[in-house]
Amino acid sequence: MGAILLLPHASTHENARRAAYWSLHLWQTTFDACSAACGAGLLTYHPIRDYTHIGIAALTLIAVAGAVWFVGACANAEAKLGIAPFCASPRPAATARAAWLISAGFCTAIASIAAIREDSTTPWLSALFGLRTAAGFGAAASESLSLTGALCAFALLGPSVISLCLLWRSFGAIWRPMMRQFAFAAGLLLLLAFTNVLFEQPRRFGAPARGADPAAITPDGVIERGIRASYAIVGAANGVGGVVPLDSSTRDGTRVILAAAILAGGGAGSAAGGLRWTLLAALFGTRRTAHAGDHPHAIRGATVAARRTLRALLILTGTVAIGILLIDSIVGVRFGRPIQLGDALLDAASAVGGAGLGGEAVATITSRNLSTGIGHASDLYPYGMLWVMLAMVLGRLVPLWMMQRAARHMTPQQREGAA
Repeated sequence: MGAILLLPHASTHENARRAAYWSLHLWQTTFDACSAACGAGLLTYHPIRDYTHIGIAALTLIAVAGAVWFVGACANAEAKLGIAPFCASPRPAATARAAWLISAGFCTAIASIAAIREDSTTPWLSALFGLRTAAGFGAAASESLSLTGALCAFALLGPSVISLCLLWRSFGAIWRPMMRQFAFAAGLLLLLAFTNVLFEQPRRFGAPARGADPAAITPDGVIERGIRASYAIVGAANGVGGVVPLDSSTRDGTRVILAAAILAGGGAGSAAGGLRWTLLAALFGTRRTAHAGDHPHAIRGATVAARRTLRALLILTGTVAIGILLIDSIVGVRFGRPIQLGDALLDAASAVGGAGLGGEAVATITSRNLSTGIGHASDLYPYGMLWVMLAMVLGRLVPLWMMQRAARHMTPQQREGAA
């Protein structure tokens, strides 16, 4: 797919001039295509400045294809574990994909209607923006905060609600576990948003320094900060990227909170990566069973899958963050700013969980400036690109592998009682 983005019609004229550096151009377009397929918005080329409308559409289609595959694979694994709602469907992958496509259609329609009401000349670009939001692909154009937040919230809740509507015949058996999933997820997101508000509150204790800017120490209202934090957390959980733009003043605590929201993931049928709400509810629902032939303190398979998946995601995120710091310390240019730990953690979580938040660390280790010059040594940017691409692919495959492995060791009694 990276070769498709090399076509002249997919790149702007300014970007096409870089095609003379064939290796760099191919590496960067391949990286962007891999990021789109994995639902991560960590791009090396700017989606608006460096790609034409055809290139943006190609990236969106790649993201949709990756989301459709991932949603179906997750539904199959969750059905084998007996996790609602897809355990009640004879064809869980088809049901999940249909629910996601309907939800994506609603997001596309909402974004298009908003563009038409604003007299936009290119409403179809806004439609692509809504489609990327549903796919959890963070390469989105700058839109209004309320519209982006609404689309992210619908992309998180829409597939689960539509799945319940499609499975109306089994509604009585699956509505309780679904409400439990919503309750656990809502509680976690509210806790993260509240913690984000505490991290971002201004320093206001003690006398102000002489000559300090009064506007810099004027605290914003709690409601305003809470709304911004809620938008940021919802966007991070959906994996769409920076709903609230991050800058150098964003504190490391906030970056860690956003990384936690990314790893929490989305609901049933959502294209967001991470742990997901289905396993999140199973992680806190630690009822123990004692079926015949099992260990007296055996834990049901869904809980085992949730614990193993969470452990794998944390280990993978930490490993990727350490690798980013090591690559920056080994091949980073001397005039560049060293990567901070908060940036490394946020970008590592974005790569593993499929989000476009941050990007400062990834932009540093994949920069075209990481070259020692023609005739001196080889280029150094592939080190960072390979590392982040590997993290994005493993972030999609490892949770699926953990769920499939736990499902193979479940007894039929455990599978029936898991929901």
